[in-house]
Amino acid sequence: MRLLGGLVLWIASLYCAPARRSGKGRTQPGGGLHSELAVFGFQQGHSAALISHVARQATLLPSFELARQELDRHGLSLNIKVIHRSTHGLGRQLLIARRCAVERYRHGQLPAGTECAGKRIVVQLDGGRIRLRQVTRKQKGKGKTKKQNAVTRPTGANPSC
Repeated sequence: MRLLGGLVLWIASLYCAPARRSGKGRTQPGGGLHSELAVFGFQQGHSAALISHVARQATLLPSFELARQELDRHGLSLNIKVIHRSTHGLGRQLLIARRCAVERYRHGQLPAGTECAGKRIVVQLDGGRIRLRQVTRKQKGKGKTKKQNAVTRPTGANPSC
């Protein structure tokens, strides 16, 4: 187990393997969990504090490599693959938690909160990068077999961007 301070401990615990599927083939490796460690928030051999710290650095900085360098400055020398795996794993768990909260809301099981009562709230969305599509069109007039590439902008896009 790797802790936030960089300490690595070797622990023996019970492992609950995933249920066997009917049919041919093996189950995917690593599909089970260590039940005693899962109670304390350990996942894939890392503490919850370590996963949170790594994911925060990977989110705040523009690349995983810069996040790895920043974590190294704080005394956590992690491989870039470990940073990828823990950050994406936490992202998958947060998407599952969000999906469960939306389902609870749809079924009327999510109580209304009071933290925003009497306040104005601003919601802002960022679409990230917009993919520009390459459209191939045939030339009109002479040379009808020639093709032109035209870049189309999404509707409502600012041409100065």
